[in-house]
Amino acid sequence: VTALWTLVNRLQQRNDDLPGFGVFHGPPGFGKTKAAIYVHNKCQAPILTVGETWTRKKFLEKLLGELGVGKVRGTVADLAEQAILR
Repeated sequence: VTALWTLVNRLQQRNDDLPGFGVFHGPPGFGKTKAAIYVHNKCQAPILTVGETWTRKKFLEKLLGELGVGKVRGTVADLAEQAILR
């Protein structure tokens, strides 16, 4: 939980000109999901659990959905641009 909380704090306190994307990963069974739920409940940070078979398009669709974009449509490039603008 501490490692994820540190990551989220660093992202929230970054300069506006730096990317706002973090990746929290590790082996199965190390508590990533529980840590993500805890941190999400504390600060409403978006959570995205990536599936093994996801394509780039599926990833971007799910990311935009988590960021509150309603109907998500377009090419991978279109979706990536929408995610960047968020």
